[in-house]
Amino acid sequence: MAALNGHGTKEAIKSLFITLKRGFAGKKETHIKTLQSLGLKRREQCVEKPNNASIRGALAKVKHLVLVETDEQYNARMMLKRAKETTVQPPVYVRHDSMSHIHVESQDKL
Repeated sequence: MAALNGHGTKEAIKSLFITLKRGFAGKKETHIKTLQSLGLKRREQCVEKPNNASIRGALAKVKHLVLVETDEQYNARMMLKRAKETTVQPPVYVRHDSMSHIHVESQDKL
């Protein structure tokens, strides 16, 4: 695998970030052992592995269960995630107009 660097030349990808997107429940035993050999134990866990033939072969067996990213892709995704977490969300107002026929007296009159 190769990627273009800032100078327009190809540069080898040295590491892969692997994130488990699906759980182990109901999966084949061989898939579970492959995921465990990659160091994945729980859902949404991410591990960094070297980019070599044995890792790519293991990923080919479980590609439907994982997300594979290069270091640049992973860093970009983490920056977006942090930016989203730090932004202030506007409050949500819920109006229950369908229940307007129910009359509730205030505590002041009681």
